[in-house]
Amino acid sequence: MTVSFDFKYDVFLGYFTNNNGTTTNSFVNHLYGGLVSKGINTFIKENDEIRACIEEIESSRMSIVVLCENYASSTSCLDELVKITQYIDNKSRNVAAIFYKVEPSDIRKQKHSYEVAMAEHEKIYGKESEMIKTWRNALTRVCDLSGVHCKDDVYESELIEKIVKDTLTKVAPAPVQMNHIVGLDTCFEDVKSVLDIESKDTVRVMGIYGAGGIGKTTFAAYLYDKIRHLFEASTFLLHVREESNKGIKGLEDLQKKLLSQLGLAREEFF
Repeated sequence: MTVSFDFKYDVFLGYFTNNNGTTTNSFVNHLYGGLVSKGINTFIKENDEIRACIEEIESSRMSIVVLCENYASSTSCLDELVKITQYIDNKSRNVAAIFYKVEPSDIRKQKHSYEVAMAEHEKIYGKESEMIKTWRNALTRVCDLSGVHCKDDVYESELIEKIVKDTLTKVAPAPVQMNHIVGLDTCFEDVKSVLDIESKDTVRVMGIYGAGGIGKTTFAAYLYDKIRHLFEASTFLLHVREESNKGIKGLEDLQKKLLSQLGLAREEFF
């Protein structure tokens, strides 16, 4: 697995566009506005773009794909989905799926509008073509994500607020301000090789020792910011010693903060 640590965007927002490159889906526009309002650098296509934005996907820390009724009718959307689902398989980026007024089972089994769209593509590219097989596999693969299901009876504004909040926990800025401190990149490369973060199913604990004021917290924050996209959830807790010295109250506050930032409810563990 090849891991990239440099990103131009926080989020790539993939969605259906019609033949002139515009979307009539106000949900996407409101979602984009919500992400941007929280300082999340989000890529969205310009009105005249109908190309598959593969480079932009590669340059994004996370991808959010909005699957709607007409999604499969766009070959550029399908090409983007193929690229995005590669990150589901190798777990090198965060991927979120939103099923907008469409049943995930219809996408997985390519029924109804998805069946019609794929039949039209087959007329052009051939039923047994590798392109068709790749598109169908991507549609099936994305349904393996639990995703967010937006139905007719759901308040979209509340759903968007939740999506933005969840996204922010995955792409939030570094917990410590770092202004191009010399030497961090070199230290990171040394530590990365020791951590072997590309291997799976291994728990790692690392300690950073040194005199006060030499930049231990800064480097820890830098390391965290570089690798957090590799995990389903992550958080960076500051002032642990100070809080734990407050006794039970401090420890409980740390626990609540940890679970909250991971998007978990405390009750799940009791």
